[in-house]
Parts: sequence; C-alpha cells; structure tokens
Amino acid sequence: MRPGDAARPAASACRQPVGIGGEGIASSLGERRASAVLKNSDQLPDVSLLPDDRERLLDLICAAPRTTAGVRLLWREIERAAIIPPEQATADLVQLQSIVTFTDLDRARPHVAQLVGPGQGGGRPRISVLTPVGAALVGLHAGDTFKWRTARGRGRALRVDEVAPDPDGAARRRDARMADLRRKIADLLSLA
Repeated sequence: MRPGDAARPAASACRQPVGIGGEGIASSLGERRASAVLKNSDQLPDVSLLPDDRERLLDLICAAPRTTAGVRLLWREIERAAIIPPEQATADLVQLQSIVTFTDLDRARPHVAQLVGPGQGGGRPRISVLTPVGAALVGLHAGDTFKWRTARGRGRALRVDEVAPDPDGAARRRDARMADLRRKIADLLSLA
C-alpha cells in the first residue's frame, strides 16, 4: 500500500462519482447536457482498458473532490470500454503514463504529453486523465479520432497520432512482477 491509499476509497466501494446518478450520466446532467457531452456513440472509436488501469481510473474518479466535465467524460468512457487482458494490449494503446502525440483538430495544432493522474508533476508536459482532453485520449489507439461537445456546446475533436510507452514503465512492470513472485513464493512456503 502506498502512502495515502488508506484515505482513498477503493474502486469497489465507489460505484459512481458524486453528482452522477444511478441511471448513469444522463440522469445527473439532464438529457440535453448529456447528449452534448458526447456526440453520437456510434461515431465514437472503440475504447480499450487494462483491468489495472480501469481500477486506477475508478479510484481517481472516486477521489475527485468534485464532478467536473472531465470526470463525467472519463466515467462515460470507462462505462463503454472493453476490458482487455494485458497480452492483448497493442503498443499504440493510450494508457496511464503513455506519452501521446495528438492533434487538436479544432486548432490544427499537434501536442505531445504524458497522460497522468491529477497532481503528477514533472519535467515533461503532462495532461491529467481527469481533464476532458485526458479523458478523451485514454483507451484510444493511434489513428483514432474522438469528437465531443463541451457543456457549452462547442465541438472538440482530437486525433491520436502516436503513442509511446511510459519511459519508466518497464522498471515498474519488472518491480510488480517481482513483488507478485515474492507473494506467490511466500504463499507456497506458508502451505508447507
């Protein structure tokens, strides 16, 4: 457990963020505003999440101090995402900590940023997954375009141009595998 985890509700304890009612996003925003958040769902690209990323995203939503447009959009994306095993994830899948090159099609301006949780500063440009742009990017693949309308009715469109893995991800994955192996060994030794 990391410092601060005890104060944060677990994803299983937080089914929906504050301000999003039991019938989903439309019940809390009203039908007009809910339809303005996303354009026609049939036009949206597929979203894929790894199980661990889904849990981390739900934890971030649960810990959010208020329900913002980014939180609502992220919630909607998690609801429609396909949960895939890690071995099915392709290198061009936008995940937490990925470095994403994307184009804001409204301004024809390219950006490069690392997709992070809120408050994760650092030397390179970063974008929080709890912002509308961050929520739009997570789970997409290179070549995907995501279109939505802001709460004020302005159209937005982003295209994922390139995805690079987290530069520190290999070390984190190795450490996680080693910790898992140590737990399994301890479990086996406790059975003897």
